[in-house]
Amino acid sequence: MGLTASMWTSVSGLLAHGEKMGTISNNISNVNTVGYKSQRTDFADYLYQSVGTNAGVGQVGCGTSVGIIMNDFSQGAVETTTRATDIAINGNGFFRVSPRGSAQSYYTRAGNFHFQKDGYLVDPNGFVLQGWAIDNRGYTSNLTGTSGVVGTGSPVDVKLDTFSCAPKHTTHMTMYVNLSAEPGTDDTTDAADPFFALLKTWDATQDPPLGDTARAYQSTIEVYDEGGILHKLTVYFDRVDGDTLADGTTSESYWEYVVTMDPSEDVRDFNSAVGDQTTTPNVPDNLKGILGAGTMTFNSSGQMTDMTCFVPDGTSWWGATTTDPVTGIVTADADLSKFVAAPIDVDGFPVFAPNFSGTAGLSTAYRTGDYTRPNPSATGRLISANFGMSSLNHDWTFANVTTPTGAGGLVSAADIADSKINAQGMGSGNVKLQNTTTTCVGTDFVEKSLIQDGYTYGDLRYVTVSSNGVLSGSYSNGVTLDLYQITLYNFASEQNLRREGNNLYSETAASGQPVSGAAGTGTFGTTEGYALEQSNADLAREFVNMITTQRGFQANSKSITTVDTMLETVISMKR
Repeated sequence: MGLTASMWTSVSGLLAHGEKMGTISNNISNVNTVGYKSQRTDFADYLYQSVGTNAGVGQVGCGTSVGIIMNDFSQGAVETTTRATDIAINGNGFFRVSPRGSAQSYYTRAGNFHFQKDGYLVDPNGFVLQGWAIDNRGYTSNLTGTSGVVGTGSPVDVKLDTFSCAPKHTTHMTMYVNLSAEPGTDDTTDAADPFFALLKTWDATQDPPLGDTARAYQSTIEVYDEGGILHKLTVYFDRVDGDTLADGTTSESYWEYVVTMDPSEDVRDFNSAVGDQTTTPNVPDNLKGILGAGTMTFNSSGQMTDMTCFVPDGTSWWGATTTDPVTGIVTADADLSKFVAAPIDVDGFPVFAPNFSGTAGLSTAYRTGDYTRPNPSATGRLISANFGMSSLNHDWTFANVTTPTGAGGLVSAADIADSKINAQGMGSGNVKLQNTTTTCVGTDFVEKSLIQDGYTYGDLRYVTVSSNGVLSGSYSNGVTLDLYQITLYNFASEQNLRREGNNLYSETAASGQPVSGAAGTGTFGTTEGYALEQSNADLAREFVNMITTQRGFQANSKSITTVDTMLETVISMKR
């Protein structure tokens, strides 16, 4: 190996250290770049030349080269910001962004996103963030799933189709109350039908339809129709005194209830069919507002053990009508034989049909020809009621009702409805009691919980991003809806991703195909709104590397000048 070869060996060192200085300089220049991942240049010794030695063949190295440029995907510091759409990944994973209208995909750790005027959530390059769409036809907070994915389908562009929230008809109401366990006189009684005295006493021509002395308690909840108009549903409660029953020694207590709407808003027409545009109300004036009625049974500890619920039949659920010649008011008696067990929804709760709009065919709660299932034509406009007890098999269990005897109309207190209505209940083996439920303890009436899932129109106020990547919108109507779940991606070999610039990476054959998942599941990290991941370039480390690289470069340049001196000595030998 000659002196010239020694010089080229040192040149390779200069070239390699120059490349390393380029990597260091790039890291330093990106020390404040959002989501930047630093690099490290590793050298590898170059080829070797065989030379003869006294001990045999030896090898002399011919220099160095850049062996690999390693990518450092360690976590960068997280900085809090004032923008909800600044999203940091704390842990493993990449966001995926795509140019609009293109199948091309890029991956990034930079979460500085913003909404465009047309609703797309984009990065600074204008590429759209990808995520799963979430069905938000109701309140969707606290969604869970075994996979952590609460969205549906394949990942799509994250886009707000509108910056407003359309109104939603109330489909579910929860009413948990405590009824006084203190013994008292039954406010409203009926010798023939003691468990439906409230229903038979209701008179919508009076204000109120049930006076203060006609019921023990009442609870009102505000609900919404499909147009976002506010309505009120009122549930009246009254004790069924054991003394009115044939067996008054039972340790259980019984309460009747009736579910009502404002009679002035009752535009139901039970004679109209789907497609019939006639919406003239045909309910007698005194019976307007009755949506359903039922009973509740409580044990000696005040816990609910059974309940019933009945709704009007689609045929005329009243007797002969009478019209006042002066006022024109139409009155009739409720026909209990025309009430049927309320259909049960998918969650096991009874269903009512207020039909606030008077739309034809939507006044009955049940499916035509099948009293046990909700009316499919009224989907989205029925209201299920959760009083704290649901049916496990989505059906009712017939009670043991025998022929009534005596003025009380019942054989024993265990028969919780008049046989004219074919008494039914959920039954002890068919029910699920909610964690919070209606009770009968103490001496006070308490409204423990009133919840409903409807809402009126609202404008978007702000968005938030949860730790599992769910993007939620909060609206001026007080509603928070889950809109999208941001999809995270990972690769078998992050090291082999291709850097595209602008904080973007693309997959290669060596990186493997991306694997998607939800934030906070498996090996994926969590997401944080109002935060950005900063560059993981460490200035202290880079400066130390700069010093060692500079010294290496100097040493190689010194080798070149030394070899040059040696060559000059050789050349001077010919003089």
